[in-house]
Amino acid sequence: MKKYLFIIIATLILELCVFNISSLRSMFNEPVDLTSGIKLGDNEIHIDDLDMKINNLYIDINPMEHVPSTFRINMTDDGNFYEYPLGEHTVSINTTKTKYVNIYGYGNTHALSFYFQEDDPTDITNLKIIANVKRPLFISIWRMLVVFGLMLFISVLKTDGTLYNAPFEKENKNKIIRQMAITCLFVLIWIFAGYKCTASHLLFDESTKPHHEQYKELAVALSTGNVALPFEPDEALKSVENPYDTIYLQANGIPYRADYAYYNGKYYVYFGIVPELLIYFPYYMLTGDGFPNHAAVFVFYSLFVLGTFLMFKRMCDLFFKEVPFAVYLMISSSVVTFGSVAYLYFTADLYSVPIMAAFAFTAIGLFGWMNALFYSRKNAETEERRNDKLTVLSYIFGSSCMALVAGCRPQMVLFSFLAIPLLWELTVKKRELFSKKSIGRTLAFCIPYVVMAAIVMWYNFARFGSVFDFGASYSLTNNDMNLRGFNIGRMLSGLAVFLFKPAFITGRFPFLHTTTFDPDYLGRIVTEHFYGGMIACNILTWALFLSFHLRKDLKKRNMLGFFAVMLSSGLIIGMLDADRAGVLQRYASETSFGIIFATAIMLLLLMDKLKTEGNYGGFRVASSFLKAGFIWGLAYTFMIICNTDSGITLIKYNPELFYRIASIFTF
Repeated sequence: MKKYLFIIIATLILELCVFNISSLRSMFNEPVDLTSGIKLGDNEIHIDDLDMKINNLYIDINPMEHVPSTFRINMTDDGNFYEYPLGEHTVSINTTKTKYVNIYGYGNTHALSFYFQEDDPTDITNLKIIANVKRPLFISIWRMLVVFGLMLFISVLKTDGTLYNAPFEKENKNKIIRQMAITCLFVLIWIFAGYKCTASHLLFDESTKPHHEQYKELAVALSTGNVALPFEPDEALKSVENPYDTIYLQANGIPYRADYAYYNGKYYVYFGIVPELLIYFPYYMLTGDGFPNHAAVFVFYSLFVLGTFLMFKRMCDLFFKEVPFAVYLMISSSVVTFGSVAYLYFTADLYSVPIMAAFAFTAIGLFGWMNALFYSRKNAETEERRNDKLTVLSYIFGSSCMALVAGCRPQMVLFSFLAIPLLWELTVKKRELFSKKSIGRTLAFCIPYVVMAAIVMWYNFARFGSVFDFGASYSLTNNDMNLRGFNIGRMLSGLAVFLFKPAFITGRFPFLHTTTFDPDYLGRIVTEHFYGGMIACNILTWALFLSFHLRKDLKKRNMLGFFAVMLSSGLIIGMLDADRAGVLQRYASETSFGIIFATAIMLLLLMDKLKTEGNYGGFRVASSFLKAGFIWGLAYTFMIICNTDSGITLIKYNPELFYRIASIFTF
């Protein structure tokens, strides 16, 4: 109890004495009203003949509710005869703290200038500026909760504490229920966080970007028995020699629908069909309306979180039995909150839907397969008929989910090869899966793939006349993907960026900004907003470099093949995406998927090995690394969510929320 009381007191002291230091420093200020000296110009304000020491300003301005006022502040002082810039400042109408700003000049200030943006709708003729005000205390409950949570995390999860070292409970029912409840709480926390992110930019109007309506338009087409979209291309587009040279189309004023698949005079959707069949089409048939993209992303993210926690729990049951329960929670949480997946559920538009769906079905499918292995082992031990049925059902469930991935993101079907090392024990060592005695299990494993392959192949043939053509190359995008070809230089350059490009971090909120990409490749590589490579920006992934040293331990636990396939699949997908589509943050997420799951396996192995061998010193170091990586991973994810550089941002679609968050970081 004393420990928690100390944390509460320390949190209050930090909030009052550190985060409100500017308020304490201004306690004895004598305010000076500068309003009478204001001289108005064209989108600018000047205050001359000051000759006084100024520590802060109160700018009483009332911008429009959804359009904060941003302006540049310049000044002259004892050390600078000519005007020099202090920087930009933004005032948000519902965030009082933004009206206060500290300034740091050289001696006395002689003149101040405020330069507003040309499109700023703020009435600058009606404002008040006061120097050296007494700043009130700005108590942030959210900041206090974060500080309290961080100190509680460090205090409670001490490496030598019983809570951190508690194993998975296998006998005491009350403790089992307690651990299940804690796990459910973590799952709900991350699902709620995903909901807040996908719903945080509801000002985003998808109807202003027609290509984001494609799943909704496809639902209309399918309801009439067609796979082509229900509108005709412009005749000029039909007659052009190369309709995929969109720069030519723009230069010649030829109308086209950007990012639609165009083939033989018809528009199609090249995004995976599975989200359409599972959500958009049924919703349209029931309501006659389109399902929101951000809601679909949330649904699939929720399934991804649930599947990930279930999968790692079953993985611990099978391969890493000495891993502490707290370690399992941290590793699972790190996977579902890593930066690339956060980018997907925050920028919850059409592009995120099939990728997040593929994540969800891969995680849940792997859980199904591991469940089959788990019950198969139990069946071998007890020979209970119930376990045999559960094994078959798990095969059906796991393979069905993994097969659905092909109808979301075809390249991610590479993760289906995880079945080989995962079920090697049954297929080769025991010859259980494909033996005559277990034909039911064989069918349970294979039939979902056959059914899904038939659906996808029919859909491909109906659109493009080929069962293996998914249509991405027919996209009317910013480059002709039909002639793009395959280039190893482009692959390696893109993969290097996906993995090792450092983040661009500054000292001002939101701290993280897009990084530049200058490939050593004389050709065209499509690039967009990118926030740094997976290994460069997530310190937990550095555990991958232990893989060679721990390969014997992986092999001992029958996880070497699984680890190798998971890691190599992620790298191969990264090269394919970089070559065929470009170096984009959302494509980095697919590479990151394999990287972060391989990282989780390595961390589970490391913690299990150190715990089993009783290597307390090594376990302590590894635990410190894990906890630091977990905290940094959450911080990096937070910075991605608050970014100001991508197409969908808080600062653009929910500026009031953005500046409320920003005010937490101003002291």
